[in-house]
Amino acid sequence: KENVKNESKLDEQAKAQFYSNWIYSAIRLATDIPEFQTPQKISDRLNLPVEQVISVLEFLVSHGLCTKKNNTYQMGVQSTHLESESPWIYSRQLQWRVKSQQSMLHKNKNNLFYTGPMVLSIKDIEIIREKLVKSIKETTEVARDSKSEELFCLNIDWFKVEA
Repeated sequence: KENVKNESKLDEQAKAQFYSNWIYSAIRLATDIPEFQTPQKISDRLNLPVEQVISVLEFLVSHGLCTKKNNTYQMGVQSTHLESESPWIYSRQLQWRVKSQQSMLHKNKNNLFYTGPMVLSIKDIEIIREKLVKSIKETTEVARDSKSEELFCLNIDWFKVEA
């Protein structure tokens, strides 16, 4: 929470819908890219039915996550954030990880997938966790000030392997 600037204020019903499917976040973010500010362009880019894109855009506009001017859409608030205790966090994270797995099938030089099971000291576990938190904070700061040209997703998995 302290590392990600929170600007959205959705009620629980809106959160339930927004975090029910990755397409809500993807469509919202796509509207910040000038080439993808119409339903048809978003539909083509994300390979989604245009009717579904329009429905999601209407939801996003009604909750201030996007704005509509003439026939184009633009992103409203810059970021959304869920508390780690939110009942919607698991669904959101799982959906984006599934998208990550699907992306592994496409060869793209800008993608990076790393899996590194390891054993290490208790002290170094905390050092690595702190470095990852710092990296997330620095990454979100760069992204916040970045020109919107492409849609990417960052998933970092760092966990104790347990049954």
